[in-house]
Amino acid sequence: MNSSTNEPALDTQHRILVVDDNAAIHEDFRKILAMDSTRNEFEQEDAIFFGTDSATPDEAPFELDFASQGREALEKVIAANQSGRPYSVVFMDVRMPPGWDGIETTARLWDIDPDLQVVICTAYSDYSWEEMVGRLGRTDRLLILKKPFDVIEVVQCAHALAGKWSLLQQTRRHAESLESTVRARTSELEIANSQLESEIVERRRSEEALRFTQFSVDNASDAMFWVAPDSRLLYVNNATCRILGYTVQELHAMNVLDIVPELREGGWQPFWESLRHDGHRIFEAMHTAKDGSQIPIELTATFFTFGGQELLCVSARDITLRQQILAELSFARDTALESVRLKSQFLANMSHEIRTPMNGVIGMAELMLHTNLDRDQREYVDTIRSSADLLLDIINDILDTAKIESGMLRFETRDFDLNEVIEGTMDIVGGGARNKGLELAGYVQGEVYPHLRGDAGRLRQVLTNIVSNAVKFTERGEVILSVSTLAESDTNVQLCFEVRDTGIGIAEDVRARIFEPFIQADNSDTRKYGGTGLGLTICSQIVEALGGSIGVESEPGKGSTFWINLSFKKQTSPGRPAVLKADHPTNLRVLVVDDNPTNREILQLQLANLQMRSTSVAGGNEALELLRLENSGTDPFHLAVLDGQMPVMDGLELARQIKSDPVIAATRLILLSSLGDHLTDTTLAAAGVEGYLIKPLKQTRLQAALITLFSSEPLPVPLSPTILAPESVPAPAAVRDRRLRILLAEDNAVNQRVALLQLKHLGYTADVANDGVEALKALESVPYDVILMDCQMPNMDGYTATREIRRIHTRSILIIAMTANAMKGDREKCLAAGMNDHLSKPVDSKTLGRLLTDHLASEPSLSASLPEPSSVDPAPVDLERLLGITGEQPEVFRQLSRDYLEQAEEILSHIVLAIERRNPREIRQLAHKLGGSSASCGMRAIVVSMKRLEQIDVTSQFSLASDLHQDAVRQLAAIRRFLIRYLDSHPSPAHTAP
Repeated sequence: MNSSTNEPALDTQHRILVVDDNAAIHEDFRKILAMDSTRNEFEQEDAIFFGTDSATPDEAPFELDFASQGREALEKVIAANQSGRPYSVVFMDVRMPPGWDGIETTARLWDIDPDLQVVICTAYSDYSWEEMVGRLGRTDRLLILKKPFDVIEVVQCAHALAGKWSLLQQTRRHAESLESTVRARTSELEIANSQLESEIVERRRSEEALRFTQFSVDNASDAMFWVAPDSRLLYVNNATCRILGYTVQELHAMNVLDIVPELREGGWQPFWESLRHDGHRIFEAMHTAKDGSQIPIELTATFFTFGGQELLCVSARDITLRQQILAELSFARDTALESVRLKSQFLANMSHEIRTPMNGVIGMAELMLHTNLDRDQREYVDTIRSSADLLLDIINDILDTAKIESGMLRFETRDFDLNEVIEGTMDIVGGGARNKGLELAGYVQGEVYPHLRGDAGRLRQVLTNIVSNAVKFTERGEVILSVSTLAESDTNVQLCFEVRDTGIGIAEDVRARIFEPFIQADNSDTRKYGGTGLGLTICSQIVEALGGSIGVESEPGKGSTFWINLSFKKQTSPGRPAVLKADHPTNLRVLVVDDNPTNREILQLQLANLQMRSTSVAGGNEALELLRLENSGTDPFHLAVLDGQMPVMDGLELARQIKSDPVIAATRLILLSSLGDHLTDTTLAAAGVEGYLIKPLKQTRLQAALITLFSSEPLPVPLSPTILAPESVPAPAAVRDRRLRILLAEDNAVNQRVALLQLKHLGYTADVANDGVEALKALESVPYDVILMDCQMPNMDGYTATREIRRIHTRSILIIAMTANAMKGDREKCLAAGMNDHLSKPVDSKTLGRLLTDHLASEPSLSASLPEPSSVDPAPVDLERLLGITGEQPEVFRQLSRDYLEQAEEILSHIVLAIERRNPREIRQLAHKLGGSSASCGMRAIVVSMKRLEQIDVTSQFSLASDLHQDAVRQLAAIRRFLIRYLDSHPSPAHTAP
């Protein structure tokens, strides 16, 4: 039985629907069809006739349903179809008022069930056959049964139509099954056909690929051949024939050993077995051509099995061109290595030749700093020394190319103070700005963390280049360098450096390429500003190598702003500047007078960093009005900082008017002026100016000035302010009984003079030898303790001379290399020759002095000659020694005392700054200088503090250094009081006692 609820069941009773509005007709059909009585009668007659038992009556063959109207019949048919038990036959009355008649109902039933067999029952001719056909169409599903019914006729119609209906259903099902089978088979055939087509396409593709592969192998540029286990050549391509000069037939008659003789050396069978094991091998060999020529080849042999046969597939590539290229590359490599060697030698020679005059410049500048210089001279020498140091940095950059790859720069990571870098940049560029009448200023915002770790030299190089460019391209106005914080963490800080100018500006098309080589803001034919155009390219490369960024904003005719963003690490324990601890009063009121608004802003920022309150005005008249107004109240101005060059009323005139007014005369004055103004101490003192600072103003110099101004005890004698005093010559080291015998081996006259002056400053003398030969001769007559040896000298260089000295003399001689050679490995070369140490020119006198002092201490015979220290006199001044220097001359005594006190005040102020910068070398140098001059003059109270300050490790004993400085200040005050009392008791005829 079909499981579908919508398909008719064929193994059950046929369902017949009788549609008639007469209930009696319903009963008649029930009697006729509910039990097939005719068939039962026949069966009983057969049983009597044939003498058999009559069969048991069957189950009624039909299931009857009845409907009185057409609409009811339609509903029953629909319900039967939905239940899966449809009607087979419908006996339909024609007339069924008031609803549809039989014809209408039949049409509607066929719309629902086209297989339904219909018998039209009628008592008279309601419709003709043609009319019925006209309405229902020609069909074999329709019969007409006339009333009154004949029982046999009804039964036969029911059986015949029910059977017909069953056959129709079976036929349809068989047809559907057959169609499904056909569809399935067709699908299978289509799939098989598709697979067959795919296989055909794939086979064609494979055949095409095979033909292409065969063609490729046949026509490959490399020789290719197959080799049998017995070394016979089974296949060769065209290239094999072309390269070797044989035909295919000739090669097939040969074996691989004929064309690659080298395979005979180890034996063919071992070679075959090794390839069977390894599977693959690449090696170089020689082909033997038909004409006997030898062709270098690279053989690639691969073992494989094909069709059950073991084979070798061998490709041979002609490497004649490769070997030629390798030979050329080898030659080029050797040439390059020789070029590098020559370049290194050239750079080493350049190092020596450039450092020789640089030694003279830096050495003489350093020595000049230890002579009597006025303020301007000291500024000049400081600038010379700073510029020379920068030039030396550039020379070192050039020499770096011999140590690292081309185009690479070496960077260092060291502790540095940001303020020192900014101020150093201002020092170097200040002269150019002054010559053009420009305002130049540099400042660090108060919130910026200054104690950093990084490459200060590279930072200074970049800033100097950009600020110098700004000065070069600015004709009037100002150039300002500022530093601010972009981001900050506990360990790192990101800073923004901005250089702003009021120069010519940069056009937009040039601005886009300004950091490319040979591009300048001035791209005119006249080239008014000059230069190579490489500076900004180098700056850009350095900044990028440091992990930063650089850019510019500009408008032609209005100036430019270059900006640099760089990140630095913070120092782990930098300490805080000593000058910020209260070496000067805080919260004092300061009046800033300057016509330039940028200068006023920067100076107020620097004063705020020093915990001072400031107010600024733009001119002298405004300053006088404000001073008179404020100084009459409870919060007067304690200090006024005056610009020297202002319109209408300059700084000196303003200072005179301030001092001439009793109401504001107590205001202390500091004058700002440009380098080279040549203002004398007399001129400044006459105007009442107590401090004089050079622009661009440095934070550290302003701090030193304020320290001296507010912490020094004023002398009652008419001395010029200590802040103005020139640095005195330190006492010659002749007081130190150093008995080292020193020989200087140096061929350059300038270097000889520099070295002798440095030794003289350190308290030593030396003899001079012009080369190694003279040094050996000098040693024959004088047993020198120390030899300062130049390495590159005529006749005999320093290396050879040292080896000869070590060979001839067995006693201890300290040999120190003093050479311009600064390349990597030079120190090791000196030590290998027998020298004790190596000093690179320009020679640092402090390092040289340390080496000599260490040698003195290590040699008992030399250290025994040193004088024993005397006991300390309770008096702060050794009057006997001082009078032994001045004699009975009060004027000389007074002048020497004045000079000493001025120098001591200045040195102590510089020591404060050196402690702030945590610069041990500078602290030791200053302490040594003041201690030496104090001992020479008999000012012994301060000597102990200076000696201790010279010996301690400032980096780890920061607080002790500050304490020793304060103790020195107190001792100097005691010395001053002692001198004043002495002068009071011994007045000269021309002066009253202080």
